[in-house]
Amino acid sequence: SLIDVLLSGMVQLLTGQSLVLLYVRFYLVLLAVTLISWILASQIPLLLLVAYSFWIPQITHNIQHSTKQAVIPAYIIAASTARVLLPVYLLSCPGNMLQLAPQSWLAGGLVVWLGLQVAVAVAAHKQ
Repeated sequence: SLIDVLLSGMVQLLTGQSLVLLYVRFYLVLLAVTLISWILASQIPLLLLVAYSFWIPQITHNIQHSTKQAVIPAYIIAASTARVLLPVYLLSCPGNMLQLAPQSWLAGGLVVWLGLQVAVAVAAHKQ
């Protein structure tokens, strides 16, 4: 019927608009992150600290909503370990693939910061 055709056209139009809006938002955020990273290129420790604060939103959500078992501890530990391996390698090995000067203090600080987040997230799960 004519109504079905019109409704299906409206759904396709709305879906297309939503998809375009999603892409626009994604690329704006990507551009903003790229510009901020370029501006703060001399502030590598600050950028790493912010980039590796990925458990903070989960911890905050758990506190606000009194959620105790949101994420399995094994996943928290495995994901955190996998995510921190590359920066620790790049910051602590003298002959790393990017030829960066070793900054062991930064690698250690990153591991401690991520370890604190993991400890809080896992402790919340055990309560």
